[in-house]
Amino acid sequence: MGLGPWTLVCEGAAAQMALGRAGLLESRPAVRRAKLPRSDALPPYGELLRPVRALLDIQECHSPGHAARVATLAERLAERLGLGPNQRLHLRLASLVHDLGKACVPASVLAKPAPLTAEERQLVQQHPVLSAAIVGLITDRRDVVEAVLHHHEWWDGTGYPHGSRGEEIPLLARILCLVDSYDAMTCDRPYRPRPLTSEEAQAELAWGAGTQFEPALVRLFLAVMAGAVLM
Repeated sequence: MGLGPWTLVCEGAAAQMALGRAGLLESRPAVRRAKLPRSDALPPYGELLRPVRALLDIQECHSPGHAARVATLAERLAERLGLGPNQRLHLRLASLVHDLGKACVPASVLAKPAPLTAEERQLVQQHPVLSAAIVGLITDRRDVVEAVLHHHEWWDGTGYPHGSRGEEIPLLARILCLVDSYDAMTCDRPYRPRPLTSEEAQAELAWGAGTQFEPALVRLFLAVMAGAVLM
């Protein structure tokens, strides 16, 4: 599925707003030069991510350690799936930058302990589109951008931003959705009295198989977490 008009709008406006808040608008040509090579060589992350370092810092403020943990879990699952080194690289990159768009969402909304209003929820639900627009400035790898864009789509089609369902959702996005949700459940959040234990979070994943998550990925992830070997 293509990125659609929303992403084009965000690249021209909302993504610039995020970059402006981080003081990066003047360095946009440098961002363009940091495009991920199309060769099979695995580029260094530091150089690639340097142009959006300020946005990464904002992301880290909202959810300390979240992106790195998601990247590690995603790689473990991707390895068990038998994905090649380039796909694992692209998945790791998508994991590290999937929430950059939250720099456009007011901190008061992200840290709100009470239920969000409809308007606030709409703001939060724009962050995958904003993130994808920003990520499109540092890499021309479509699978990375689409993994970020679709990481809140649900297997049954009730997610956002496009309501994609099943295998319409790119594989890397389906993996990212699963591991992102798991880590979010096991971390402190302002709207929840305590984080879930790993066992509780895994039970939630099992409950969401077929609705939020791809059932086969849930089974594989639970096996990975248990250290099991699937035959």
